[in-house]
Amino acid sequence: MSEKQMKECEGSGSSGRMLFVRGYNLVSDLLHCVLGILLLAACAAQIVNAAPQLLELFSAETGMQATARLVDKVLFVMMILEVGHTVLISYKEHVIRPEPFLVVGIIASIRRILALTILVVEFHMDEKIFRMAMIETGVLSILIIILVTAIILLRKRSNTGVRLNRYDGDAC
Repeated sequence: MSEKQMKECEGSGSSGRMLFVRGYNLVSDLLHCVLGILLLAACAAQIVNAAPQLLELFSAETGMQATARLVDKVLFVMMILEVGHTVLISYKEHVIRPEPFLVVGIIASIRRILALTILVVEFHMDEKIFRMAMIETGVLSILIIILVTAIILLRKRSNTGVRLNRYDGDAC
């Protein structure tokens, strides 16, 4: 902030406002850090929790079920990491980018398709439930195509982030 801007701010009585904005930004940054740490802890807990499924893969009786649970956990961890990545970008650049949210949507859709596939294969369902599962799989597939297209279109644009209104020290 230049001396001229500083004097204008002091003269206009906005020093209290500047102090509030600085305090707000400090608390916001602290909460972003806490949120990032919590997300990493959740990922670590899920990875530790997935270890038994990894060992079950070698069992002939539960191989398919263990594989399904392991893939489900891995995709869940990927979703948490992507949300954590979004928090990190928001903290570092003070920008909210839409791509990580779209990636989380893609991962969640793939996760659901895999879960539906395993349900259909493992539990031989009646025709009505099977048809509903296939409709859901089709809708999720279309959703994935739409989300991927959105990511491609956003990446073609140079500035896709939404700038957060944060105090950078340039104005009152």
